[in-house]
Amino acid sequence: MNATALKYAVLGHPVAHSLSPEIQNSFFELTGYNGVYYAFDVEPDELGEIIPFLKKYFCGFNLTIPFKERIIPYLDYIDDAAKVSGSVNTVAVRDGKLYGYSTDGAGLYGAFAKEGVEFKNKSVILVGSGGVARAALFEALRNSCSVYIAARNKEAASALAADAKEFFGKNVNICPLNEINGHYDIMINCTPVGMHPNTEGIPVTAEDIEKCNVVFDTVYSPRNTKLLQLAKKLGKKTIGGINMLVLQGIASQEIWRGETFSNSDKEKIIKMLSPENIILTGFMGSGKTTVGKVLAEKLGMDFVDVDKEIERNENKAISDIFAENGQEYFRELETKYLKEICGKKGQVISTGGGAVLKSINVSVMKKSGKVIFLDVPADEIKRRLINDNTRPVLQANSFDSVYDERIDIYKRTADKIFAGKESEKLAEEIYIHLNNIKRGE
Repeated sequence: MNATALKYAVLGHPVAHSLSPEIQNSFFELTGYNGVYYAFDVEPDELGEIIPFLKKYFCGFNLTIPFKERIIPYLDYIDDAAKVSGSVNTVAVRDGKLYGYSTDGAGLYGAFAKEGVEFKNKSVILVGSGGVARAALFEALRNSCSVYIAARNKEAASALAADAKEFFGKNVNICPLNEINGHYDIMINCTPVGMHPNTEGIPVTAEDIEKCNVVFDTVYSPRNTKLLQLAKKLGKKTIGGINMLVLQGIASQEIWRGETFSNSDKEKIIKMLSPENIILTGFMGSGKTTVGKVLAEKLGMDFVDVDKEIERNENKAISDIFAENGQEYFRELETKYLKEICGKKGQVISTGGGAVLKSINVSVMKKSGKVIFLDVPADEIKRRLINDNTRPVLQANSFDSVYDERIDIYKRTADKIFAGKESEKLAEEIYIHLNNIKRGE
């Protein structure tokens, strides 16, 4: 960036959690555009005071809670999608005039398409009745969906239903949030329940989730919300809000810059913004699976156990693979699955005890994310394994010889080492460390 960079921003309250600056600045960099994007936390009653400043110095800006509707009186032009939805999230500044648009619908539709979920002609239940619900409602109606609104605020839900009737000529039924009935193709959470920092919340019950095939959460921080975690456990297709955010952000840039971007550019940004993997290494019995599951839940990330993936796909226990094909065959198999698993991002990965023995595995892990060694004392590991007869390597070798062979390799190949005995405490220490890195501490 230089002094001639064109300026853009997002306005909200609060706005500290927003990923928009990271998304937009990354896309400027990717496309070689001389732009810079800021986040402005604006008090709700001060919107009018910042408008002259934006008109004079900025080329465009986005709006989030609580300004998507409040901005409308300040606009010189509003496009049809924004007019119908009564919500504006993108403003272009042209010759001192403000042009308002809504890219929320495009982001929502694009997020479904990216996950291979057909959005046309589906039965949809919207959870919530605010601005996000309004954008989702009108996008669903544009795609000939039948829509039901479940919300705590009956008046707001009734107003949405009335607008749907006025603009689309369609009836939209409403119900209290605790009285969801029937079965739906898609559930869309349009509330902030479960959003950072109050990440424990879930807006609906397990029984409600069972009534749907696909669950979409517009919340993007954390990326794997409690709602999505529960829906996944119940066997539902789940979609997080991050892709919607990225795609609506890129649609904003298309408006500001008068360009159309390729799907490959969009994919690059989505991949760039995915959190790196956290790969746990350590001796067998060191608690990698236990720590990994706790850590994944805290971080809102997926958990993958490499050994379990091998057993599931090969339909054999690892001890049987060793017995039938030998250790070298298993190590080749381990590398194959490790490459596949590390090809994705946003995961906490528990590796097998011998994964670090091959340099190719270490290289794959380090390219994929941060390698963390769980340095559990040898005597504690011995205690845990004393009655465990499922470890092929320990059937042919003494514990001490295997431990002595590997301990230096674990330490040498790790990006960070955490020592201790208690899995819950180790998970908490790692979580705090990762959050401090994110904050730059």
